[in-house]
Amino acid sequence: SNIAFTIDTTKSQIYKIIGLEKGLYNGIFSQTQYILTFTYPLDLLGTRNIYVKTTNIIMDNLNLSSGDKTTLKSIPVNVSPFGIIRYNNFENTESHLKTETDYLDIELTDDLNNYIDFNGIDWNICI
Repeated sequence: SNIAFTIDTTKSQIYKIIGLEKGLYNGIFSQTQYILTFTYPLDLLGTRNIYVKTTNIIMDNLNLSSGDKTTLKSIPVNVSPFGIIRYNNFENTESHLKTETDYLDIELTDDLNNYIDFNGIDWNICI
């Protein structure tokens, strides 16, 4: 670019996708244009995991990526875009509940802790 620019990645999580670390970046003038070198390659793969969470139960589990204790399971996304994700719990893992409840409020989130947008497609889960 021949115009000075600044990228502020502290206000969103886009930095993880475009290959930067969290911070403020200014284009550096080099001869005739401003240049910015990215720390990491561009990541257009999408989420690598789907996190099954419940907000009304606290557990002994700790999700290291988000720091929460509400994640029941992390399901790896091992299919191409628009593929069907099938998961069977062959590990036979369990979650130990620290609270009791009469219902489960299930949330599905991605690696950036955003809700999964299924674009109107039906989905199901069996617990």
